[in-house]
Amino acid sequence: MIENVLTLSTAHMPESKPNFQGVRVLKYEYGYIVFPTQDEQVFCLPEWLRPIMKHAIKHECTLIMFDCDTAIQCQFKTYEW
Repeated sequence: MIENVLTLSTAHMPESKPNFQGVRVLKYEYGYIVFPTQDEQVFCLPEWLRPIMKHAIKHECTLIMFDCDTAIQCQFKTYEW
């Protein structure tokens, strides 16, 4: 089975330990793995996570990985912390 994973830099998170507000998340050594939610639940997410989640859902991603060694994507907001 081949899975779609949206891989983003941790610079797209507003802080080192962000509030994912009820989304299933696993922390690992270099960042976080987030499990996309249902499309209708996106409005309940923190504002910083909404465009990322919408993008993941649109592209049928099964995971979102925030990794400190991944390049920054210019389409999503970045933060300095």
